[in-house]
Amino acid sequence: MRVQTLVLVLALLVVGLVFFYARVAPPVAAGPLRVHTVARFAGAAAAAARRVVVVGDLHGDVVNAVAVLRMAGVVAVEEQGQQVHWHVTEPPTTLVQLGDLLDRGPDSRDVLDLIMSLQEEASREGGEVLVALGNHEVMNLLGTLRYVHKDDTKKFGGAKTREFALSALGVYGAWIRDRMSAIVVVEGNVMAHAGVLPAVARLGVPKVNNLVRKMLWEGEEGDTYRQFKWLLGSAGPMWTREEAKGNCTLVWEALRILNATRMIVGHTVQKGGLPVEQCGGALWLVDVGISHAMRNNVAAIEIVDGRVHIIADQLKDT
Repeated sequence: MRVQTLVLVLALLVVGLVFFYARVAPPVAAGPLRVHTVARFAGAAAAAARRVVVVGDLHGDVVNAVAVLRMAGVVAVEEQGQQVHWHVTEPPTTLVQLGDLLDRGPDSRDVLDLIMSLQEEASREGGEVLVALGNHEVMNLLGTLRYVHKDDTKKFGGAKTREFALSALGVYGAWIRDRMSAIVVVEGNVMAHAGVLPAVARLGVPKVNNLVRKMLWEGEEGDTYRQFKWLLGSAGPMWTREEAKGNCTLVWEALRILNATRMIVGHTVQKGGLPVEQCGGALWLVDVGISHAMRNNVAAIEIVDGRVHIIADQLKDT
Protein backbone atom coordinates (compact mmCIF):
# COMPACT_ATOMS: atom_id res chain seq x y z
CA MET A 1 0.00 0.00 0.00
CA ARG A 2 2.85 2.34 0.84
CA VAL A 3 4.47 1.61 -2.52
CA GLN A 4 1.24 2.43 -4.35
CA THR A 5 0.87 5.66 -2.40
CA LEU A 6 4.47 6.62 -3.16
CA VAL A 7 3.96 5.91 -6.86
CA LEU A 8 0.79 8.03 -6.85
CA VAL A 9 2.56 10.93 -5.15
CA LEU A 10 5.46 10.79 -7.61
CA ALA A 11 3.05 10.69 -10.55
CA LEU A 12 1.20 13.76 -9.26
CA LEU A 13 4.51 15.52 -8.74
CA VAL A 14 5.62 14.82 -12.33
CA VAL A 15 2.28 16.03 -13.70
CA GLY A 16 2.56 19.18 -11.63
CA LEU A 17 6.07 19.92 -12.86
CA VAL A 18 5.05 19.38 -16.48
CA PHE A 19 2.09 21.74 -16.05
CA PHE A 20 4.30 24.35 -14.35
CA TYR A 21 6.98 24.39 -17.06
CA ALA A 22 4.39 24.40 -19.80
CA ARG A 23 3.09 27.68 -18.36
CA VAL A 24 6.32 29.50 -17.52
CA ALA A 25 9.10 28.09 -19.70
CA PRO A 26 9.88 30.12 -22.84
CA PRO A 27 9.03 28.50 -26.18
CA VAL A 28 11.88 26.75 -27.93
CA ALA A 29 12.74 28.38 -31.25
CA ALA A 30 12.86 26.30 -34.39
CA GLY A 31 16.01 28.16 -35.38
CA PRO A 32 17.95 31.33 -34.52
CA LEU A 33 14.77 33.47 -34.73
CA ARG A 34 11.72 33.54 -32.51
CA VAL A 35 8.57 34.34 -34.43
CA HIS A 36 5.60 35.51 -32.42
CA THR A 37 1.96 35.71 -33.30
CA VAL A 38 0.01 38.73 -32.12
CA ALA A 39 -1.20 36.83 -29.07
CA ARG A 40 2.24 35.65 -28.01
CA PHE A 41 4.40 38.75 -28.35
CA ALA A 42 2.32 40.77 -25.87
CA GLY A 43 2.98 38.27 -23.11
CA ALA A 44 6.69 38.23 -23.89
CA ALA A 45 6.86 42.00 -23.44
CA ALA A 46 4.77 42.27 -20.28
CA ALA A 47 7.65 42.16 -17.82
CA ALA A 48 10.02 44.40 -19.78
CA ALA A 49 11.02 47.88 -18.60
CA ARG A 50 10.70 49.19 -22.15
CA ARG A 51 9.80 47.66 -25.49
CA VAL A 52 11.19 48.73 -28.86
CA VAL A 53 9.19 47.98 -32.01
CA VAL A 54 10.91 48.40 -35.39
CA VAL A 55 8.95 48.63 -38.65
CA GLY A 56 10.47 48.73 -42.11
CA ASP A 57 9.62 50.57 -45.34
CA LEU A 58 5.94 51.49 -45.82
CA HIS A 59 6.04 52.95 -49.36
CA GLY A 60 2.73 54.73 -49.66
CA ASP A 61 0.47 51.98 -48.30
CA VAL A 62 -1.60 53.22 -45.37
CA VAL A 63 -3.69 50.04 -45.12
CA ASN A 64 -0.70 47.79 -44.52
CA ALA A 65 0.94 50.48 -42.39
CA VAL A 66 -2.01 50.35 -40.00
CA ALA A 67 -2.05 46.54 -40.21
CA VAL A 68 1.57 46.14 -39.10
CA LEU A 69 1.24 48.74 -36.35
CA ARG A 70 -1.92 47.10 -35.08
CA MET A 71 -0.23 43.70 -35.17
CA ALA A 72 2.63 45.14 -33.14
CA GLY A 73 0.20 46.36 -30.52
CA VAL A 74 0.97 50.08 -30.75
CA VAL A 75 -2.27 51.38 -32.28
CA ALA A 76 -6.00 50.93 -31.87
CA VAL A 77 -8.51 51.46 -34.65
CA GLU A 78 -11.97 52.84 -34.02
CA GLU A 79 -14.23 50.67 -36.14
CA GLN A 80 -16.57 53.57 -36.87
CA GLY A 81 -14.70 56.26 -38.72
CA GLN A 82 -11.49 54.23 -38.96
CA GLN A 83 -9.59 56.61 -36.68
CA VAL A 84 -6.16 55.25 -35.71
CA HIS A 85 -4.71 56.16 -32.32
CA TRP A 86 -1.58 55.36 -30.33
CA HIS A 87 -2.62 52.66 -27.91
CA VAL A 88 -0.08 51.03 -25.64
CA THR A 89 -0.98 49.88 -22.14
CA GLU A 90 2.31 48.43 -20.94
CA PRO A 91 5.23 48.35 -21.06
CA PRO A 92 6.29 51.84 -22.29
CA THR A 93 7.07 51.47 -25.98
CA THR A 94 9.33 53.13 -28.52
CA LEU A 95 8.28 52.68 -32.13
CA VAL A 96 11.01 53.13 -34.72
CA GLN A 97 10.01 53.33 -38.38
CA LEU A 98 12.92 53.00 -40.80
CA GLY A 99 11.89 55.46 -43.50
CA ASP A 100 10.64 55.26 -47.08
CA LEU A 101 7.18 56.44 -46.14
CA LEU A 102 6.90 57.90 -49.63
CA ASP A 103 6.64 56.66 -53.23
CA ARG A 104 5.61 53.51 -55.06
CA GLY A 105 2.15 53.30 -53.44
CA PRO A 106 -0.68 55.84 -53.70
CA ASP A 107 -0.96 56.80 -50.01
CA SER A 108 2.19 58.77 -49.18
CA ARG A 109 0.20 61.66 -47.74
CA ASP A 110 -1.95 59.33 -45.62
CA VAL A 111 1.11 57.51 -44.32
CA LEU A 112 2.76 60.81 -43.41
CA ASP A 113 -0.38 61.93 -41.59
CA LEU A 114 -0.52 58.64 -39.71
CA ILE A 115 3.10 58.67 -38.51
CA MET A 116 3.05 62.38 -37.68
CA SER A 117 -0.13 61.96 -35.62
CA LEU A 118 1.18 58.91 -33.77
CA GLN A 119 4.40 60.75 -32.96
CA GLU A 120 2.47 63.49 -31.23
CA GLU A 121 0.07 61.12 -29.44
CA ALA A 122 2.84 58.82 -28.21
CA SER A 123 4.79 61.72 -26.71
CA ARG A 124 1.74 62.68 -24.64
CA GLU A 125 1.18 59.13 -23.38
CA GLY A 126 4.64 58.08 -22.29
CA GLY A 127 5.59 56.46 -25.59
CA GLU A 128 7.89 57.51 -28.38
CA VAL A 129 7.88 57.41 -32.18
CA LEU A 130 11.22 57.86 -33.93
CA VAL A 131 11.55 57.85 -37.71
CA ALA A 132 14.67 57.24 -39.81
CA LEU A 133 15.13 59.13 -43.04
CA GLY A 134 14.83 57.02 -46.18
CA ASN A 135 16.34 57.49 -49.61
CA HIS A 136 12.88 58.11 -51.05
CA GLU A 137 12.34 61.05 -48.71
CA VAL A 138 15.69 62.45 -49.82
CA MET A 139 14.83 61.96 -53.49
CA ASN A 140 11.51 63.74 -53.11
CA LEU A 141 13.04 66.68 -51.25
CA LEU A 142 15.73 67.04 -53.92
CA GLY A 143 13.26 66.80 -56.80
CA THR A 144 13.67 63.20 -58.00
CA LEU A 145 10.06 62.10 -58.51
CA ARG A 146 10.21 59.08 -60.81
CA TYR A 147 8.78 56.72 -58.17
CA VAL A 148 5.76 58.88 -57.30
CA HIS A 149 2.44 57.11 -57.88
CA LYS A 150 0.00 59.13 -60.00
CA ASP A 151 -2.79 58.70 -57.44
CA ASP A 152 -0.41 59.93 -54.76
CA THR A 153 -0.06 63.20 -56.65
CA LYS A 154 -3.85 63.48 -56.90
CA LYS A 155 -4.22 63.06 -53.13
CA PHE A 156 -1.96 66.06 -52.63
CA GLY A 157 -4.15 68.08 -55.00
CA GLY A 158 -1.77 68.06 -57.95
CA ALA A 159 1.94 68.19 -58.72
CA LYS A 160 2.45 71.82 -57.69
CA THR A 161 0.61 71.38 -54.40
CA ARG A 162 2.60 68.24 -53.66
CA GLU A 163 5.85 70.03 -54.44
CA PHE A 164 5.01 72.85 -52.02
CA ALA A 165 3.83 70.44 -49.30
CA LEU A 166 7.23 68.72 -49.38
CA SER A 167 9.22 71.95 -49.59
CA ALA A 168 10.91 73.56 -46.59
CA LEU A 169 7.82 75.78 -46.25
CA GLY A 170 5.32 72.91 -46.40
CA VAL A 171 4.05 71.04 -43.37
CA TYR A 172 5.28 67.66 -44.61
CA GLY A 173 8.58 68.95 -45.93
CA ALA A 174 9.36 70.73 -42.66
CA TRP A 175 8.49 67.62 -40.64
CA ILE A 176 10.69 65.36 -42.77
CA ARG A 177 13.63 67.75 -42.48
CA ASP A 178 13.17 68.29 -38.76
CA ARG A 179 11.78 65.06 -37.32
CA MET A 180 13.30 62.28 -39.44
CA SER A 181 16.89 61.32 -38.57
CA ALA A 182 19.61 59.73 -40.67
CA ILE A 183 20.53 57.50 -37.71
CA VAL A 184 18.43 56.53 -34.69
CA VAL A 185 19.96 54.94 -31.58
CA VAL A 186 17.85 53.30 -28.87
CA GLU A 187 19.33 51.23 -26.05
CA GLY A 188 22.40 50.11 -27.98
CA ASN A 189 20.50 49.48 -31.20
CA VAL A 190 21.76 51.54 -34.14
CA MET A 191 19.01 51.98 -36.71
CA ALA A 192 19.11 53.55 -40.15
CA HIS A 193 17.19 53.16 -43.35
CA ALA A 194 19.99 51.40 -45.24
CA GLY A 195 23.01 50.96 -42.98
CA VAL A 196 25.83 52.74 -41.17
CA LEU A 197 29.26 52.19 -42.67
CA PRO A 198 32.38 52.71 -40.50
CA ALA A 199 33.26 55.96 -42.32
CA VAL A 200 29.86 57.34 -41.32
CA ALA A 201 30.10 55.97 -37.79
CA ARG A 202 33.42 57.78 -37.27
CA LEU A 203 31.66 61.12 -37.74
CA GLY A 204 29.39 60.32 -34.81
CA VAL A 205 25.60 60.06 -34.79
CA PRO A 206 24.83 63.66 -33.70
CA LYS A 207 27.11 65.13 -36.37
CA VAL A 208 25.69 62.94 -39.14
CA ASN A 209 22.13 63.83 -38.21
CA ASN A 210 22.94 67.52 -38.02
CA LEU A 211 24.78 67.51 -41.36
CA VAL A 212 21.96 65.69 -43.14
CA ARG A 213 19.34 68.02 -41.69
CA LYS A 214 21.38 71.05 -42.67
CA MET A 215 21.79 69.80 -46.24
CA LEU A 216 18.06 69.17 -46.61
CA TRP A 217 17.17 72.60 -45.20
CA GLU A 218 19.78 74.48 -47.26
CA GLY A 219 19.37 72.48 -50.47
CA GLU A 220 21.94 71.59 -53.10
CA GLU A 221 23.26 75.14 -53.30
CA GLY A 222 24.48 75.20 -49.70
CA ASP A 223 28.10 74.86 -48.64
CA THR A 224 27.28 71.87 -46.43
CA TYR A 225 25.86 69.96 -49.41
CA ARG A 226 28.95 70.58 -51.51
CA GLN A 227 31.18 69.23 -48.75
CA PHE A 228 29.11 66.35 -47.39
CA LYS A 229 26.78 65.33 -50.20
CA TRP A 230 28.35 61.86 -50.09
CA LEU A 231 26.25 61.28 -46.96
CA LEU A 232 23.17 61.44 -49.18
CA GLY A 233 24.71 59.06 -51.72
CA SER A 234 25.54 55.37 -52.04
CA ALA A 235 27.87 55.33 -49.02
CA GLY A 236 25.40 57.13 -46.76
CA PRO A 237 22.91 55.75 -44.25
CA MET A 238 19.96 56.21 -46.62
CA TRP A 239 21.44 54.30 -49.58
CA THR A 240 24.23 51.82 -48.78
CA ARG A 241 23.66 48.11 -49.31
CA GLU A 242 27.16 46.97 -48.39
CA GLU A 243 26.23 45.67 -44.95
CA ALA A 244 22.95 44.15 -46.15
CA LYS A 245 24.99 42.09 -48.62
CA GLY A 246 26.43 40.21 -45.64
CA ASN A 247 29.68 42.10 -45.10
CA CYS A 248 29.80 41.48 -41.37
CA THR A 249 33.23 43.06 -40.96
CA LEU A 250 31.70 46.44 -41.81
CA VAL A 251 28.82 45.86 -39.40
CA TRP A 252 31.06 44.84 -36.50
CA GLU A 253 33.46 47.73 -37.09
CA ALA A 254 30.66 50.31 -37.21
CA LEU A 255 29.15 48.90 -34.02
CA ARG A 256 32.56 48.96 -32.31
CA ILE A 257 33.02 52.63 -33.22
CA LEU A 258 29.55 53.50 -31.96
CA ASN A 259 29.85 51.29 -28.86
CA ALA A 260 26.59 49.59 -29.84
CA THR A 261 25.43 45.98 -29.89
CA ARG A 262 23.12 45.71 -32.90
CA MET A 263 22.35 47.36 -36.24
CA ILE A 264 18.82 47.32 -37.69
CA VAL A 265 18.10 48.45 -41.24
CA GLY A 266 15.44 48.48 -43.94
CA HIS A 267 15.92 49.35 -47.64
CA THR A 268 16.89 45.87 -48.86
CA VAL A 269 13.76 43.74 -49.25
CA GLN A 270 13.85 40.28 -47.69
CA LYS A 271 12.22 37.84 -50.11
CA GLY A 272 11.08 35.38 -47.46
CA GLY A 273 8.57 37.81 -46.01
CA LEU A 274 10.17 37.91 -42.54
CA PRO A 275 12.96 39.99 -41.00
CA VAL A 276 16.34 38.30 -41.27
CA GLU A 277 19.19 38.04 -38.77
CA GLN A 278 22.81 38.19 -39.97
CA CYS A 279 26.31 38.49 -38.55
CA GLY A 280 25.56 36.45 -35.45
CA GLY A 281 22.71 38.73 -34.44
CA ALA A 282 24.67 41.96 -34.96
CA LEU A 283 22.57 42.88 -38.01
CA TRP A 284 18.82 42.66 -38.62
CA LEU A 285 17.23 43.31 -42.01
CA VAL A 286 13.59 44.25 -41.53
CA ASP A 287 12.34 45.51 -44.89
CA VAL A 288 9.88 42.75 -45.79
CA GLY A 289 8.12 44.69 -48.55
CA ILE A 290 5.11 45.78 -46.48
CA SER A 291 3.50 47.86 -49.22
CA HIS A 292 1.12 46.33 -51.76
CA ALA A 293 3.37 48.03 -54.29
CA MET A 294 6.23 45.83 -53.10
CA ARG A 295 5.58 42.31 -51.67
CA ASN A 296 2.53 42.82 -49.44
CA ASN A 297 4.21 41.14 -46.45
CA VAL A 298 3.27 42.38 -42.99
CA ALA A 299 5.92 41.78 -40.32
CA ALA A 300 8.15 43.69 -37.91
CA ILE A 301 10.43 43.07 -34.94
CA GLU A 302 10.36 43.91 -31.26
CA ILE A 303 13.23 44.11 -28.79
CA VAL A 304 12.45 43.03 -25.24
CA ASP A 305 15.14 42.78 -22.56
CA GLY A 306 17.78 42.90 -25.28
CA ARG A 307 16.32 40.00 -27.27
CA VAL A 308 14.84 40.32 -30.75
CA HIS A 309 11.49 38.72 -31.58
CA ILE A 310 9.75 38.70 -34.93
CA ILE A 311 6.16 39.89 -35.04
CA ALA A 312 4.22 38.20 -37.80
CA ASP A 313 0.65 37.15 -38.47
CA GLN A 314 1.50 33.48 -38.08
CA LEU A 315 4.31 31.24 -36.93
CA LYS A 316 6.74 30.20 -39.65
CA ASP A 317 9.62 27.79 -39.44
CA THR A 318 12.98 29.51 -39.84
